Amino acid sequence: MGIGVAIPVFDAITRIERRNTTLDTLAWVAQPVGSRVDLVYLGGIAFNRIVEDISFQFTRRIVGIVVPNSTRTITYDVGPVAGIEARIALTDHVRLVPGVRLQSLGGNAAQGWLVRPSAGLSWQF
Repeated sequence: MGIGVAIPVFDAITRIERRNTTLDTLAWVAQPVGSRVDLVYLGGIAFNRIVEDISFQFTRRIVGIVVPNSTRTITYDVGPVAGIEARIALTDHVRLVPGVRLQSLGGNAAQGWLVRPSAGLSWQF
């Protein structure tokens, strides 16, 4: 007859929050497409601050093992950013400006990329 060993069973809950804060420095070139539309090509550098909070919760604790409940990682890095916008004249002064940017998260490609769509109104004097 064998000896049984009881292995304690516990459930773990993990919660991850990630906040990306960026400051983009861009150069741009405008190309007229018609009398009321300009395409604008953007390119430059993005300065990134990434805060990642990971928290753990266990339903049962194993005696003698201490596990931290949460960790916070803050990363600063720089990467390329490129995009395109359209400036569409609605009136003589008001422009609709839809666009999209592709922005690197981190100096190494393993971090990933952000696709940032945008839309706004601009006033032209």
